[in-house]
Order: sequence, then structure tokens, then C-alpha cells
Amino acid sequence: MAGLLPKLKAADVIVLASPVYFYTLCGRLKNFIDRTLPLYPYEGFAGKKWQLIISAAEDEKANMQHAVGDFMGLMECMEEPVIAEPIYGIGAWQMGDIQHKPEILEQARRAGENA
Repeated sequence: MAGLLPKLKAADVIVLASPVYFYTLCGRLKNFIDRTLPLYPYEGFAGKKWQLIISAAEDEKANMQHAVGDFMGLMECMEEPVIAEPIYGIGAWQMGDIQHKPEILEQARRAGENA
């Protein structure tokens, strides 16, 4: 993690992605977020662009808001973050399900272009 923290600080755009399990971020992403604590108070992060991508078997974005809330907890600790609209990979139960959802792929493509 020590080698990753300087890269995180140097990045222009930070994309965090996670499957949603039991209505929250996966444990690995939560651990990653927790391990950024040595960077607190996150000096040098002002104005950084942040993107959250989450996927779940759920068909309703509203059912994924706890995961967004976990991400927003990190954002509340940042100085002036630029937060993109989350990308919701809804209805993704099996690997590859998103490939059949062109509207979600298009949203991700546009997010990349606007980063």
C-alpha cells in the first residue's frame, strides 16, 4: 500500500469500483479506503476528480445507496472533491451481464471521455 499512496496522490482522476454485496461496498474497497488514512488530512487532493462505479444484481439504483454513502463518507474527508455521477451497473448477477446493457456501457464511456 505504501507504494500506491503516492500514485493515488499524483492521479488526476481516481476511479473506485466495487460490486455491491449486502447493499454496501465490497470489503476490499472498504479496506483500501481505510488504508488511505496515512494521507489524512488528504492535503494535495483538492480538486481531484472522483468516479464511483458499482454493480449489483439489484434492478433499482435506490437499493445501492448505502454503497454510495460509503463512498461519500470518504468524499466528506476530502477538500473540494469533484465527484462524478456514480455509474450503476444494475441487474448484474453473473459475470458479463453488463455487456448486455449498452446504456450502462455508454455512461461509462462518456465518463471516461469527460475525465
